[in-house]
Amino acid sequence: MVAGFVGPFRVGKQVGAGSSAAVFAGTDTRNGKLVAIKMLPQEDETFPVEVEILKRLKSKTGFARLHWHGDTPDGGNSALVTDLLGTSLGDLMEKRGRSMEVAPALHIGLQLLLSVEQLHEEGFLHRDIKPDNCMFGRGTDCGRVFLIDFGLSKSFVDEEKHRHVEFADQQSFSGTPDFASLRSHTGVRQARRDDLESFCYVLIHMLRGNLPWMGLNAESEEELMEMVVREKMQTSMESLCAGCPSEVLECLKYARSLSYDTAPDYAKLRSLLTAALKRAGGDIQSSLRIKGMCPPPVLVSRM
Repeated sequence: MVAGFVGPFRVGKQVGAGSSAAVFAGTDTRNGKLVAIKMLPQEDETFPVEVEILKRLKSKTGFARLHWHGDTPDGGNSALVTDLLGTSLGDLMEKRGRSMEVAPALHIGLQLLLSVEQLHEEGFLHRDIKPDNCMFGRGTDCGRVFLIDFGLSKSFVDEEKHRHVEFADQQSFSGTPDFASLRSHTGVRQARRDDLESFCYVLIHMLRGNLPWMGLNAESEEELMEMVVREKMQTSMESLCAGCPSEVLECLKYARSLSYDTAPDYAKLRSLLTAALKRAGGDIQSSLRIKGMCPPPVLVSRM
């Protein structure tokens, strides 16, 4: 049974779920503002990491603000309360059933790139960048993209040695196969380059409407993973980016070329995508006019 209140926040209907978490719409009883309430089992080890990341990013754009965190009244779950966001990029792409126009896709990509850069500046990797973890805001923020869900995030900084963590292989897979980097499939410890490769796949997915390794049929998850990896390895970068602005191919080549602990040149990537956006004739206002981006009002009352 889900608690009716966490702190000063009333819990409403469930609006999402993950492997171990459930997300509810809620209301701040002090001012009536809508919030999102994420609940996880109290023993979930990802909870303190996500709280720490949201605290560090509180003044950054492209991230939901953390309003409260703690245990539910029954003591069975931990909860964190953030801004209530709208539609995910994944849902938007699924409803469209086709590729996105170049200008809107690039504008979304530029916002997402900034979020990735800011997360890296705080010493953390996301490790699961995908359309479902990119959310549009609500109301006046409906054209803004927010990066969410830090359940798989890890620090890439060795706190004792004050440097990048050492290279390692034979690591267990972490992420979503369709959007994971090639190296992550081989067991190499993830680094900033892997987040950027995943970012490129999200951008390409918007521009193409799909990825060559999506929608494969297999009899088991293990077989599906093998098929995705094989298709990903056999698809050339040029073929993958066919039909996309040439700068997108340059971004993917750059991400894959980086050494394990190299600090990415985010300004270079931003310059490439900005040039492509200008050539596409896009401006911020026209780029944000995407049908379905702004969500309808949410009813938070429990059913």
